[in-house]
Amino acid sequence: MDGVDYQVIAGERVGREAEKIAQSYIATIGLGSPAVVAEETWEAIDAMVPVPEGHIEFSKLEDLTSGIEYREGDLPVEIPVGHKVRANVIMYNDTPYDQTFTYSIEFLDTHGGSHGLDKYTGIIAGGGTAYETTYNVTLEEGGTWKIHALLEA
Repeated sequence: MDGVDYQVIAGERVGREAEKIAQSYIATIGLGSPAVVAEETWEAIDAMVPVPEGHIEFSKLEDLTSGIEYREGDLPVEIPVGHKVRANVIMYNDTPYDQTFTYSIEFLDTHGGSHGLDKYTGIIAGGGTAYETTYNVTLEEGGTWKIHALLEA
């Protein structure tokens, strides 16, 4: 068509591309740049996020008014209305890795209301402990009060 020899044009185009590639290769070798001879990739690390593990142990309940301390085996105990109390627990990080935890302790009154809540977020070292104590609370009503502790990751 139109008297144009498309095969020749296509051949020249292929020839020009091959020449550019050859010149690029010659230029690379001439500059002394290293040519990639081999390349490898290895799956080397499975970066794991440690699963938080921990537990809580009761330490003591203190009747600050009478000066008496109670341990877990003593519970439940009778303490008169109007006395000031506080409770203490030990939080454990059961992994060998430092972990960030949020831990809290509170008294729950007979209606489930929170009193003396203390909450903290911090790092507990691998295999380490943290102590958490409620704020002082005055027992304002009769009935069974609970100590509630929580360890969160």
